[in-house]
Amino acid sequence: MPPFMSPNQIAETTRLAITPRLDGKIGADEWDPLTNPENVQTFFQWEPGKLYVAGKLPLGWDFVFSLDRNANGWLVGRDNLEARITLKEGKPKLQVRGLDSTDSQGPKWFDAADFEQASSVAAKADDKGWTFELALGDPGRGLLPTGPSQVGVRIDAVPASAAPSEAYLPRSMTTLKLAFDRHAGMPGKLIWRPLVIARSIVPGDQVKVRHTFNGNNDLHLHRLEMRSQGPLKDATTSLGMPFPEFDPKGRAFLDYTTSVEKGTDPGWFVQRSTLEGEDGVSSVLETCLRIAPPIDFDLTREQIPFSDTIRTIRMSAILQSNSSRRLDGTLTFVPPTGWRVMRGSDKAFIIPHARGRVRRTFELEVPGGVTGPFQITFRAYVGSKVIEQSTWLTVVPK
Repeated sequence: MPPFMSPNQIAETTRLAITPRLDGKIGADEWDPLTNPENVQTFFQWEPGKLYVAGKLPLGWDFVFSLDRNANGWLVGRDNLEARITLKEGKPKLQVRGLDSTDSQGPKWFDAADFEQASSVAAKADDKGWTFELALGDPGRGLLPTGPSQVGVRIDAVPASAAPSEAYLPRSMTTLKLAFDRHAGMPGKLIWRPLVIARSIVPGDQVKVRHTFNGNNDLHLHRLEMRSQGPLKDATTSLGMPFPEFDPKGRAFLDYTTSVEKGTDPGWFVQRSTLEGEDGVSSVLETCLRIAPPIDFDLTREQIPFSDTIRTIRMSAILQSNSSRRLDGTLTFVPPTGWRVMRGSDKAFIIPHARGRVRRTFELEVPGGVTGPFQITFRAYVGSKVIEQSTWLTVVPK
């Protein structure tokens, strides 16, 4: 069979938002397994704006990850990416290229090296093989999902000596559903919906997940055990309770409330519930929550048109509170090297309401003749805390 045409055998096509720790080790409950062909193990998960891929494979082999962003076919559109990871002298090397199938002359690879700047990869090797962990980030191109959606993927191990494939060759892709919730083994007549007011929790705050069930008492459901999965299981609450009777409208409700210890690292994690039935068969219910900084920052525009000359552009930033408290502080914009913030930096802001948002404008001096991705940093001073995040601006060539 031609390369990249053998279908990936994937048991679970719904993938959850989980943030791994990139250290070259596959930790317990840290990764969601994807495939397990001979001599190779692979893992895949996501979070808004990033895709996470990991693998264990023999020495002398490279890993190739193929992404069809819109799940519309590998040789369709300009939304396809290939990431290849090679182990050289004990260190991982990432190469990313994109595929454009919109040209009437046929598919062509295009340069996507800016994804390498926006991504992180870690690896470890021993005499049995090597392990890698990849966080694929988007340098402002809009080619990675920012919320629940569907994508096409495939995962391949190829000999390190194998040449890059030609652009016109097809690939067999598998459609994956990127989601915040999933379940397995649930009785067919039972409907489950998790209700979450806000999925983001600031360490020290609380979050409540209301598990809503539609069914009837003939299902003989006994108990629901609820806990957080992975590294956060000791920083959040575990809870178990008998399953309640369904009301006359066929509804039952169970609440999971947890606080998060201060100092907990940010990232997405899974709240996992196990539902026990009379027959001893258990159903697994999973929903994603996020340990978040007090404020998230974003730009209302991420692309700037090219110019040969220096110019000043007016920009807007959105400050989104994840806190249940009022936030007062000062916002500073740290521009890319060689750029300048002309106005709007070091200004006070107030977010008066829980999980509210405000907009702040600033003026940015952009050098002439530059193209590509550039990183801009937001730095907020709130009391004794410094909250810092970076995002990407892209100067689009003519």
